[in-house]
Amino acid sequence: MGADMNVKMSLIYKPLLILSAIFATTIIVGPALAQTTAPPVWNSTCTASTTTLDYTGANQNYVVPNGCRVVTIKSWGAGGGGGAGGDGRVGAAGGGGGYATAMVAVIGGETLTVKVGGAGVRGLYNSTVGAGGGGGGYSAVYRGATALLIAGAGGGGGGGDNGTTGASGAGGAGGGVNGVDGTDAGTMIAGNGGTSSAGGAAGTAMQSGTGAEPTAGSSLQGGAGGIDETATGTSGGGAGGVFGGGAGGNMSSTNSRTGGGGGGGGYFGGGGGNAANAANLNGAGGGGGSGMLPTGGTGTLTAGSGTTPGNSGDAARGTAGNGGGGGALSTNGTTGNNGRVVIYTNAQ
Repeated sequence: MGADMNVKMSLIYKPLLILSAIFATTIIVGPALAQTTAPPVWNSTCTASTTTLDYTGANQNYVVPNGCRVVTIKSWGAGGGGGAGGDGRVGAAGGGGGYATAMVAVIGGETLTVKVGGAGVRGLYNSTVGAGGGGGGYSAVYRGATALLIAGAGGGGGGGDNGTTGASGAGGAGGGVNGVDGTDAGTMIAGNGGTSSAGGAAGTAMQSGTGAEPTAGSSLQGGAGGIDETATGTSGGGAGGVFGGGAGGNMSSTNSRTGGGGGGGGYFGGGGGNAANAANLNGAGGGGGSGMLPTGGTGTLTAGSGTTPGNSGDAARGTAGNGGGGGALSTNGTTGNNGRVVIYTNAQ
């Protein structure tokens, strides 16, 4: 009888012990599984899209769509402003913006900061001579404080004089690895283009009286164009474009002295061009700013040429990055064109 009872009790309790063990395991394993199944940082698909960002004068945000791990960026720096024409000589044109493109690894949902360069403003004519045009602003995309790529901008053109000797100097185009040097105006020396490691040198210091020498470019900033006189009557230098454009040099109608062109913004900005240091001379052009690509990334930098920006044939550019034309005799110069940034996502 006792043995039979032991067998029966074993048959009853053994399954219960097994079930108890199973439930105990479930209670332990369940929470562990929940901790290891966090949502993924990207979805399984990325929808193809194109986002065009034009100039606003301030930083803009681009939020990477969910599911996207790579974007392709195209960027054009702004064009430099043209110098004004004097009574005897026309003003010189501003340089076209540089072009930068790269494929960049991203995380869906992250926010990138976009800076679209503003155009270099035209130089103005006043009474007898012309002022220099301002340098354009660079265009760039940042992750936090780290630049992913930068497209350099064109330098401003020099102002024309009221005499009949020589010619004003054009602004250099944006880079490329290096910005393009501005053009000299006879003995008035132009600003150099920015490089991959330093700002462009300013035009040789040749100003007289109480004028302001042109300044060299620096990190992200173009140099200012030279001003030969600061007496009553100096005015008209074109403002530098937003995001690093250097100001064009004023002209002096009282002493018939023209202004130099401002340097373009970039990874390193171009130097400012020299102003005329005597009557019957013309202003020199500012140098273009350099471009920059992400370390270890896949991309291309293309310098502009003359007033034409880099990769000018790309339909996505529109008219972005054109350099402004120099003013005709006794006429204001033309403001350059703003930059542009275009960001593409691809189905992945």
